[in-house]
Amino acid sequence: MGLQKISEKIKKKIDKTVDVLNLGLTDLKTYRKRKDPTKLQNHTKERKHAAYHVHQMAISLDWLIKKYTDRDHTIVANDRMWKSKKSAYFVDRNFGFEPKCMN
Repeated sequence: MGLQKISEKIKKKIDKTVDVLNLGLTDLKTYRKRKDPTKLQNHTKERKHAAYHVHQMAISLDWLIKKYTDRDHTIVANDRMWKSKKSAYFVDRNFGFEPKCMN
């Protein structure tokens, strides 16, 4: 399985998601300027409440980006905060299973 088995429509959505994630890790100012399509407002603009890290329970995120996209997986893989926090988890809680078993 991999890139060749994902429909083009789904692949574009996955790539866009990774692009937004990588933008948030590399250029927070530009990330914050983008329009939120959900209108959920589930972020804070108060610096004291900010948590600048990828969710620690997404332990397979770098692997998924590498395996199923042509985007740069090293941006999240090298995020020190994420790496230190994810070490406490063994199952990717965002999926409810270990995605690496899809090999």
